Amino acid sequence: MQVRGVFPAGAVGGGAFVTGRYEVGPGERVVDLDTDLDALPAFGLLCVHESTVRMMMTALGWEYDEHEAAKLRAADAEIRRLRKINQKMRDALVAVVEAATDAGIELRTLDGVAR
Repeated sequence: MQVRGVFPAGAVGGGAFVTGRYEVGPGERVVDLDTDLDALPAFGLLCVHESTVRMMMTALGWEYDEHEAAKLRAADAEIRRLRKINQKMRDALVAVVEAATDAGIELRTLDGVAR
């Protein structure tokens, strides 16, 4: 693994295989995993182990901050909680619309269009 200022010529898709991004802005760097696709099986999922991420951080000179990681975990938990609430609300709205339809009630959008 090495850090470069540009994507190497043989980069999958010409850039980052996760995002497809190929531009490298001022002050940005690229982590080259030094692994040629020809050396990998013909199919499968591209996965990255936690220890590999740590190696990438080390290569880039980044330090792990437990306080920031805890904030990210809390934000992730809040996002999961809100998604569950959102799904319950969407399910309830569908039930209301289905009940109104079954009752023969014509529903209109805010702009007055019948649905």
